Amino acid sequence: MTLQESRLTEEVATTGSHHIALGITAAFKSLVTVEKATPDEQATLHAAEVAWKEATAALADYKQSQLG
Repeated sequence: MTLQESRLTEEVATTGSHHIALGITAAFKSLVTVEKATPDEQATLHAAEVAWKEATAALADYKQSQLG
């Protein structure tokens, strides 16, 4: 595994973990307090999801570039 691939893989793991943690927090909040996530919390969760998807796409693009 190259250094670039290692960094991209780490970014996918980090952003994915962040997204999952925010989702769990929002779900737990709604179960415990019967409140929905605030618009700011929803925006943060959405931004984390976008970052995760972008990191995943960057890793996939890198791997594809290494094939040819």
